Amino acid sequence: MHLGVDAIYRIVYSLGRMSKEATTEGNMNDLFNTEHRTLIAARGQLGRLYRLLVQGEKVTSLDAWRQIGIARLASRVHDLKEHGVDVRSEWIEVSNQYGETCRVKQYYLEVQG
Repeated sequence: MHLGVDAIYRIVYSLGRMSKEATTEGNMNDLFNTEHRTLIAARGQLGRLYRLLVQGEKVTSLDAWRQIGIARLASRVHDLKEHGVDVRSEWIEVSNQYGETCRVKQYYLEVQG
């Protein structure tokens, strides 16, 4: 996962770490590491979702409900995107309890090789 400079500025500024003017290109690696750690350490739904995605998991709404207690996954994904995290999605087909085929969204982070 790669966050651009603007995304890092938004995260840092929104979390009240420092003003945009106080950040320089020279300390962007430190900022990324700080904000990466901040999201990983975040309590609550946003932190749990971020940690799951960073581990390489692909998550559907049912997975989110069962594994990390999130009922409105799309809203938390939107929140992560607002913080500059490049969450991707794709439609997949699954079978429901009656054996019918249903389409659901699956969210993930693109693995940088």
